[in-house]
Amino acid sequence: MRTIALSGWFAYAPFRAAKSELADLGIELLDSVPDREDGLRDGRYAAAPLSTYSLAAEFERLGVDFGVHSTCVEPIGYGSDRIVVRRGIRSTDDLHHSRIGLRSQGLEINLFEHLFDFASLPIKDDYVFLDDRSKYLSAFHTGLVDAVMAPQPDRSKLLQQASDAELFEGDEALPRYGLYAILVYNRAEWEPELLHRVHDVVTRKSKELSALDDHQLKEVQPTSFDGIDLPASEISTTLRWPSREESYSYLHGDGENSFKSHLRHTLDFRSRRFGSAMPDPELISSCVN
Repeated sequence: MRTIALSGWFAYAPFRAAKSELADLGIELLDSVPDREDGLRDGRYAAAPLSTYSLAAEFERLGVDFGVHSTCVEPIGYGSDRIVVRRGIRSTDDLHHSRIGLRSQGLEINLFEHLFDFASLPIKDDYVFLDDRSKYLSAFHTGLVDAVMAPQPDRSKLLQQASDAELFEGDEALPRYGLYAILVYNRAEWEPELLHRVHDVVTRKSKELSALDDHQLKEVQPTSFDGIDLPASEISTTLRWPSREESYSYLHGDGENSFKSHLRHTLDFRSRRFGSAMPDPELISSCVN
């Protein structure tokens, strides 16, 4: 059975809502998976939604064996990447000098370093590296770290449980292109028609969820929305679930607001900040089917 591995982010609620229909297609959904990038590379997972930041970090290692099929989440407004900090951390400089907990790879280190890059601050060399994202909340509670990037619903839980936790509101200048979520898949394990069917099912579920109010969302998708006070508002102000047509246009377009342009910008940032090699432009285009 093919597998799709998800993080615990509430934005993947349409996948969870489609779990039984995906099973009918011979697809197993794995939820709250902390090592999606590693699992794609070593063959444990057949597909996973990854942020553009995460894809850029893994681009060279994934190589031509992997492709990008659909856009799962488009970030909008302000809020999809809020950072939780201990009270008193107010400026980007404060954040740079704080104890930040994160994984050694993935979205978080890219987001923090992009923020510090915008503020002309040097690369931070004293991150507190944690085994996986499931350790973020406990590390904050025990005082091991003073800041984490906690996606919903973990962000709401942390703000409710820790009396000295608050939102860091200092990253409004950051572009959102690194935070798109796209479905990355192993080419050897998927036929195009099956990928289209997956996207159609998930897109239909996203439309259904978009029509629900706060109570209904918590009732039908407690895994995604339990602990979030106003999930309908959270959805409408932080993300969009693109339609199949919108996804196709974003992935296959060549303009400034296209996936290929966003991936190039993200790879360029990583080259400037981390010294990562820039791939052949043809490889960027070839990853989209």
